[in-house]
Amino acid sequence: RRVREAVVSTQSTGETSDIKEKKVEAVHPARIKKLESKIYEKFRMAFSEYYLNLILLQNYQALNYTGFRKILKKYDKVMESTRGKKCFAAHVRGSYFEKSKEVEKLIESTEKFVTNTLEKGDRNKAM
Repeated sequence: RRVREAVVSTQSTGETSDIKEKKVEAVHPARIKKLESKIYEKFRMAFSEYYLNLILLQNYQALNYTGFRKILKKYDKVMESTRGKKCFAAHVRGSYFEKSKEVEKLIESTEKFVTNTLEKGDRNKAM
């Protein structure tokens, strides 16, 4: 089959248009199916990587909170004071990185999307 393609070029004197013919090959349905499965796998792998990075971020968030708590507790023990406890209560407890639930929401929405859209409701296969 041949398809005509209009090419428009602008010159200083005015506009001209040329028509060029281009050969388009028909694609076999089996080849389309193979390409679709490759694209699907790449898409699935991208979501898998995204999901794993969200889990790592959630772990990092929890680790930071625990680290601050332990460091300030050790400070109080060594210095025989309560300044670390007060600092923890004032600056760490209730801070954005500790109370933010955005990462959890992203994880839940990713799980729902992958389960319902990519795996057609099969949670075991999705996760």
